[in-house]
Amino acid sequence: MIEAIEVSGYRCLRSVRVGLTPLHAFIGPNDSGKSTLLAAILAQQSRVGIPREPHHSAAQAVFARQSGVEYTMLDPGSNPKAIPLIRKAFLMRLDADAMRRPAQLVPQGTPLWLDERGGGLAGVYDAWMSRDLESFLEVRERFRQRFVGVKALGTENTSAGSKQLVVILTDGTRVPATHMSEGMLYWLAFEALAFTDPLDMLLVEEPENGLHPHRIADVVAMLRALSERGTQVVLATHSPLVVNELRPEEVSVLTRDAATGTRVTPLTATAHFASRSQVYQNGELWLAFANGADELDLVGPRP
Repeated sequence: MIEAIEVSGYRCLRSVRVGLTPLHAFIGPNDSGKSTLLAAILAQQSRVGIPREPHHSAAQAVFARQSGVEYTMLDPGSNPKAIPLIRKAFLMRLDADAMRRPAQLVPQGTPLWLDERGGGLAGVYDAWMSRDLESFLEVRERFRQRFVGVKALGTENTSAGSKQLVVILTDGTRVPATHMSEGMLYWLAFEALAFTDPLDMLLVEEPENGLHPHRIADVVAMLRALSERGTQVVLATHSPLVVNELRPEEVSVLTRDAATGTRVTPLTATAHFASRSQVYQNGELWLAFANGADELDLVGPRP
């Protein structure tokens, strides 16, 4: 697990350091640097780490801490003794239209994954049914419990080599993926992560999109379970409901101004956190003291 990451000279990130937990979220105003920080982390995939020299700094450099050791991230081949700290990472920005499209059948034994937008979802579920029917049926039952009126979930052929998702309602109506709700598709995509190829790190943009508020807790629970199985999960979110499902140490507030660039403040280091946290849930605290611009009442003035 990456315990901390430091970025210098990367787009709007002039110099930031962020502590990370197995499940972590970045919150803050639009254009504060949340997506840029995810991109900076993703860019380190398969780069290698060597122990960091004291006072080392360089433009567009990313440093990481793992198991208490500081590493400088370099291109592969820079040092034959170096090790990749993030071997396999993925950034998800789910899109309902991508998930509605038919997917190619996945040969037996081939690793499963979704593309960045969730494309290939039907292929994952089709493989899931054939490779582990018992766990698929458990997912189908959870799906039925959360989406009233659904009787069954499955896939159907759209051509000789492709499938699409389909649900059957309790009145017998067949609903193909092209007509399934966005909330259903998003929920199914996050549930599918339990059966896809393992990652070192999963980065997710706005996991709340398309979901009913009551389903957000489900999705955060799915992501937490993924993190407990060894995949570090880092989110960028605008939803106080997502933040309510997280522990204070799992949240960092990003703000930015033209003069000094992006600033990162752990939620636990925000103004009057000890007293405010006795009154507010984490997401409510952010919402109550944020103005969507510089979050000054939350993070305080710049030093």
